[in-house]
Amino acid sequence: MNGEQELCRRCRGRILSGGMTIDGSAVCDSCAEIILAEKEKGYSRAPGVGVLSGRRCARCGADLISLPPEQIKSVDGKEYCDICLEIVKEQRLKALSVLEDMYAYLSARALNVSCSEHENGYLLEISEADGRDTIEIYLDEEASVFFADWHKHYSFEPCPSAWSLNDLYTDLNDLLEGRVCAVCAYTNGGSEPKLCASSLERADELTEEYLRSEFGSGKFVRCNFWDSSLNMEFELADPYGESEKKTVRAGLAAVKAVLLGADTEAKRRLLFCLDWFLAPCYGQDISDIKQPLMELLQTMAIMPNEESIIEIALMLLGTYGEPPYKILESHFEIIPEKHKPYVMHLLEIG
Repeated sequence: MNGEQELCRRCRGRILSGGMTIDGSAVCDSCAEIILAEKEKGYSRAPGVGVLSGRRCARCGADLISLPPEQIKSVDGKEYCDICLEIVKEQRLKALSVLEDMYAYLSARALNVSCSEHENGYLLEISEADGRDTIEIYLDEEASVFFADWHKHYSFEPCPSAWSLNDLYTDLNDLLEGRVCAVCAYTNGGSEPKLCASSLERADELTEEYLRSEFGSGKFVRCNFWDSSLNMEFELADPYGESEKKTVRAGLAAVKAVLLGADTEAKRRLLFCLDWFLAPCYGQDISDIKQPLMELLQTMAIMPNEESIIEIALMLLGTYGEPPYKILESHFEIIPEKHKPYVMHLLEIG
């Protein structure tokens, strides 16, 4: 899925690289996990209200026409099956409880806070008069926080695979205190930059080297602080040029000649260039050499290369490769000690 221009049908946030299509609707990875968990409990949820035609439950998308009248309930102008209505009632009560606690917490910080009803829940807005971005917190079946082009979902109930309300308070406090910021990375292609990734990052780690390691090269990165006077922007220029692109387009033999050669800097430039070719958001296709390329990257990790070269090769494997990693497994003992924990992680995934 090319998610750069799509909005999640469930949370309305931008879908970054990844995402899924469920019941014909595009959803972000976080929402997909929640929807799939709901399906395991025995009911199906339409990711986006209004994307289905006909008379359907506003929550699960069930065909209401086939249900007896006593099993159809109408609330706030929306129709639900009787099962979903009970779920919606429980969610709204929980959302109201969270709203009261969060409103008290934010008001105690002398922040400008407003709240309103929003679809099946509530909306909290934190705003200031200086034109900075507003923090929006949607409370329905979970808490969803939006700031600049970043967003994140938090579960009301403890869940090993989801962020909790404790995480929400920690992130919100760090954001308001300036310890973290919303870092948004955009591709530079086309007339306008397009969002390709976002995350909360610590303010003391905002160096070009760190951002490049997190988001890759060829990106425009904006660091959004709650205090907008601290905002920063970075142009992460590509550490490679047309020469490296020509090498990749020439095929596996040309790539192998460089990566198995003696020029460390040439290897580094070509590895960064491979990241550009492999990332789906750039629309390049090297599927014809991807499998042998993944084997070549494994070989580089067991060769006497510089630490940085091995690190980049393993990063590419972890991001774009698929198990099994037979070369790494059979030569694990000769892998440098520094990289063994990450290699063990790759092998465990397989």
